[in-house]
Amino acid sequence: MHRSFFIVAGLALATALGQAKDFYIHTWTKHHANKHFWAEGGAAGDFNRDGHPDLVVGPYWYAGPGYGKRHEIYPAIESFEMKGADGELVKLPGFPGALSGRNGYSKNFLCFVYDLNGDEWDDVLVLGFPGAESPWYENPKGKPGHWKKRTALAITDNESPHFTDITGDGKP
Repeated sequence: MHRSFFIVAGLALATALGQAKDFYIHTWTKHHANKHFWAEGGAAGDFNRDGHPDLVVGPYWYAGPGYGKRHEIYPAIESFEMKGADGELVKLPGFPGALSGRNGYSKNFLCFVYDLNGDEWDDVLVLGFPGAESPWYENPKGKPGHWKKRTALAITDNESPHFTDITGDGKP
């Protein structure tokens, strides 16, 4: 049995090497949209329809191309406490994460951008904890304030969600 495995693995490796192409090492610069932990994933869309990609991370979207201007999609009410350098308790926005020195989870596990209601403005779908509701937020079409929350799934039962076209009609 082990011999068969190695033969198959060797053939697969030989096939892959025979089809290998020149490769290019890509480089990039890492930027933090926010120092606080709000989400385990982010997405890009054009929320203000200015032709530049914008970023969405947790309750905020950041206007491109500079990403310096932050807009709140839904109330950013989560917070946690930790000891500061002086030993006193400090309340920080977001969820425990790198700043706290301990691992934590966000209620915003993954998000996806798509024009969910067909009005030609990108909306945001948020997938949270398994067993919890997954809302989508309707883009207010350039108007200030929080985005209208709608229910996409009353209960999300998946730890590896995808948002993709499964029927072949070009729509997720």
